[in-house]
Amino acid sequence: MQLVVAEYINSGEYSRHLPEITGVYKRKKKSMDQLRSLGVPVIEVCAQDSSGEGDSLGDYSVNALIAPGVMVNSSRFSTPGVEEKLEKLGIERFVCPLNNFKYAGGSVHCLTNELY
Repeated sequence: MQLVVAEYINSGEYSRHLPEITGVYKRKKKSMDQLRSLGVPVIEVCAQDSSGEGDSLGDYSVNALIAPGVMVNSSRFSTPGVEEKLEKLGIERFVCPLNNFKYAGGSVHCLTNELY
């Protein structure tokens, strides 16, 4: 099973400040809709669980190492219900205290290297 954890973008807020982001939002929404139509579970999270918004730095919870049935990231999700949805999907969660890496713009996934 594939799982997508995606940041939700409020198109209205972004379109007022950065008109070019509106196109990104529409493409992102189309992609998410296509994934849903294929039966892929999509969990949307707030900006705080990603890179943040405005002057507020996010927690980078979505920046995770993913393996079948396992997710390793640097903090619990602050978006209500995400932890429960992951548990219901049978995904075992591990949190590594890498909070200071967010100041460099990354977290767990950025510290990994894929082997082929």
